[in-house]
Amino acid sequence: MVWWLGYDFFISYCHESESYAKGLYDSLSRKYVCFLDRAPEGIQAGETVGDSISAALKKSRILVVVWSPAVATNEWPRAECRFFAAVRPDRRLIPISPAPYSSDLPQILFASELQMLQDELERWIQTVNSVVPESFVPDGQQLAIVEGGLADLRGSTPSSETLTKLLESYDGTSVPTTARRIMCAVYTVLLGLSIGLWMYYAGGVARQVVEQLQQNPYGTAGVSEVQDASTSEFLLRAIVRDRQVAAAARAHKLSDAEEWRRLCQLLNDYHYYQWWSCLGFGYDGIALEIHGLPDLLETPAAALPEGIVDLRIYAQQLPDDWITLLKSKRELKLLSISVDTLETPESLAAILGELSLSELRLSKCRDFTRQWLAGLNKQTRSGLNTLYLSQLPELKVQAAEDEDQFTAMLLNCRHLNKLTLDQLWGCRFSDNFFQVLLQKHPSLCDDGSIKIDPDTILEGAILRIDAIPGCTCKLEVLDFPDL
Repeated sequence: MVWWLGYDFFISYCHESESYAKGLYDSLSRKYVCFLDRAPEGIQAGETVGDSISAALKKSRILVVVWSPAVATNEWPRAECRFFAAVRPDRRLIPISPAPYSSDLPQILFASELQMLQDELERWIQTVNSVVPESFVPDGQQLAIVEGGLADLRGSTPSSETLTKLLESYDGTSVPTTARRIMCAVYTVLLGLSIGLWMYYAGGVARQVVEQLQQNPYGTAGVSEVQDASTSEFLLRAIVRDRQVAAAARAHKLSDAEEWRRLCQLLNDYHYYQWWSCLGFGYDGIALEIHGLPDLLETPAAALPEGIVDLRIYAQQLPDDWITLLKSKRELKLLSISVDTLETPESLAAILGELSLSELRLSKCRDFTRQWLAGLNKQTRSGLNTLYLSQLPELKVQAAEDEDQFTAMLLNCRHLNKLTLDQLWGCRFSDNFFQVLLQKHPSLCDDGSIKIDPDTILEGAILRIDAIPGCTCKLEVLDFPDL
């Protein structure tokens, strides 16, 4: 309730007049919302007014300062007075004092001998584009209350006349506490209904987008919502082929580039509305599978859709313009690239260094070498937990030195727990490769999984995983090519 309607009264006091301040708080809080300043006495060197105090002052309608002799030497209440006068110049500041201190009270409240206080005030007030007031001059909106029957407020309680004046000083815009609670409850219900209606509407729009995609040449097999039984999360799986884009372009009388842009916009709409329909709970994102599109459109006409967590690209060639699109996909978790040639292999290596991938799949890339893999930066290697390498003709591991370097690269992938080496015709791994990898790798040896093509194992090598102490890795020799 306070965060929305604020405080009616902010009560500032020094410790010696605490009983009087508590009396004010107890009496006023029966009808009004009050903030009682319980900050430590005084501002010492290096201290600042707490965030809760300054936030409460910004949201208060009236500042009440309980006078005591300590106010003349205490920087804390004077800081609150000057801050309140700066951020709330249209609100009332009401000092309460006994008769002996009433005449010089306004000047004392704004007096400050410490440059530190002035500097701190300027820093606080910069956030609200106000100026630090140099003095306090009561006007028609200001009021000073004098407890005429008391010589000292210490140990005293507020008189009925003072309470009456405080209540009369209020500008009448207050809402009683009970009414405030009712209003907050009503607005909370209305807010909840509004959010619920918006989520229902967003879910309907997301379903319409899926139906619209399925009615196009992409077909129900190309665009579907898939649920992961292990996590209960679902994502939209979209399989886009170059011939489907070309057919849809002809049907909509658009160019291939315009049809791709239209498809990306539909996927963006789905991601936006689907996220809002569940506020992100249980929704994983979009899995996009592209077949031949880089060959059809060498220069993509649109950025990749938002919300992609799984991207698989199959093509003859991957131009640099398509590689550049990956740069902004920080949410991407799985990247699979199966292309014959990369226009600039170094570009892909640089982009991978900016992503936080958990799974990387590379196949058929003629330009992929062992040095290129070793050049992946530390961030990329440390985030991987699945690495799939297949049909990479230039990846050569033949000599013992080559094997040691390849092993060192895999050891740097410290979170790797799934490794597949399939149809790597330029590689021949010895027993030592598996022994060193499974003895020293922090995660592969512990319930990890290795799948390897028998053609990549040196003739005569005997794989004895059970002979490695503490190793529970599952080693599978592929009988058939894992295409």
